Amino acid sequence: MGKTLIKITIAITIVSIIIYIIKNNKSIAELLKRVIEYKYFKIIKKILYVFALILIIFYIYKLFNKVVDSVELYNFTIKNNEMFTECDKKVAEEKEFYNKIINEKYENQNYNNPYLLENFEYVTGEWDTGYVIKDNNGNEFVWVPCTNLENSEVQKLDKSYFCAKTIISKDFCYDLEYKDFLKSALENGGFYISRYEIGNENGNPVSKPNIEIYNNVTQDQAISLSNNMYDSDKFKSELINGYAYDTTLNWMLSTNDNIEKKDIKPEEKYYSKRSDSYNNIFDMFDNILEITMERDYDTVITRGVYAAEAVYEYGFNNPEENRYSITENDSNEQSTFRIVLYK
Repeated sequence: MGKTLIKITIAITIVSIIIYIIKNNKSIAELLKRVIEYKYFKIIKKILYVFALILIIFYIYKLFNKVVDSVELYNFTIKNNEMFTECDKKVAEEKEFYNKIINEKYENQNYNNPYLLENFEYVTGEWDTGYVIKDNNGNEFVWVPCTNLENSEVQKLDKSYFCAKTIISKDFCYDLEYKDFLKSALENGGFYISRYEIGNENGNPVSKPNIEIYNNVTQDQAISLSNNMYDSDKFKSELINGYAYDTTLNWMLSTNDNIEKKDIKPEEKYYSKRSDSYNNIFDMFDNILEITMERDYDTVITRGVYAAEAVYEYGFNNPEENRYSITENDSNEQSTFRIVLYK
């Protein structure tokens, strides 16, 4: 930029001299003679003053920009450090809470005897292969049995803390909400998960087959839709969290052989019940992302066996690899969400 400005200034000076010569019909020799005689020294001096002033202004501008950039970088660093500190604190608090309640004794874990939610009825399946219930509007949910014990006949309630593939080597995945869910799942030996990815039925979230998925939503919108799906003081409806997703995924992987991923080609619309069912749960093994309650510092965690494999690779044998970060307000057609119910 500096060299360009110098060149432009010199060019303007030369052009000005040429225009003056043409306008006054003076020869170069005569001009040089008059310059030598200092007849035009004042004009040249003024031009030099202007040139020097332009250079001074330019360098002051550059110095100002450097100061502004330094201040912005400092503020950005401070803000990021505060964000990292806050998120690390949330991760530590969540781990501490989980480690506390996971080691408690639960005398009434009826994982093999699912409770029935208010205004729901039994549809099909067994407690260990996919116990399905349905509400008055046809929304279906599946019982996911779990426990706090190791080497049990059912899946242990847990999630894979993970670190994104960056220079930061800390575990920093945390859930926005988890306490009430964890308490209920451990006390009752399970929870319910929507049988299908949530569909959009006239603007209402539904868990029904062959419904266009509820896409183009942010995490905040998915949370709101999930919380408001039911108006009941008998049970809670929430966006799926990391514990529910990992526990369900591990349960499906441990009880099914030859699970196949399905590559859903870009279409005009995406529908629920487009992929195979495992443990009576559909659509978990394809490339449609599912927004969760999880956060990764300032990004949102979505789940899905794989998506856009040209950009990143997933393997569904490790739930830790079953994640993808998106920006806080990001939304797209190839993502939706799933809901959990618990009392």
